[in-house]
Amino acid sequence: MSLIAFLAIGLSLVSPRSWGQTSDTAGGLQVYRALTDVALDPGRPLVLVFFSTACPVCFDDLFEVRYFVEKNGLEAEVVGVTRDPESALRTFLEKYAYRRPVVRDAGKKLFRAHKVDLEPYVVILDNGRVVFKDNGLLDFKSRREEREKWLMRNAGRSTAASS
Repeated sequence: MSLIAFLAIGLSLVSPRSWGQTSDTAGGLQVYRALTDVALDPGRPLVLVFFSTACPVCFDDLFEVRYFVEKNGLEAEVVGVTRDPESALRTFLEKYAYRRPVVRDAGKKLFRAHKVDLEPYVVILDNGRVVFKDNGLLDFKSRREEREKWLMRNAGRSTAASS
């Protein structure tokens, strides 16, 4: 193999283009470049939690939403969305041992599509349609209560949680 071919293969492995699903499968991190790269169950509501690794309130929201869904055995997929740099995101995910899907939305495509200006912010999609958005005029406690009510009414319970 020529040196040029060897370098081309090596660069393709470390370039952002190869970061699609995850660039650290051994560590269990699930960092994606786009929501379309995440393996989701299309029959479940999708909870997008927009957060910043530099904002404790933001990442608390990410942890709380995930915990609420899991604790109640709800049929919903939780995906974090951030625009933070790759290195900051990986440090954060490793520090908190967060092993759920996170989309690194470097191009802010999801942020723009859902008109997210400030984190934390939660959007819930059902069959690709927005069915819930945080009300930015409410305090964090009221926002959490509103989304938890929506999830309890609409996300159902998994059979594993009810047995």
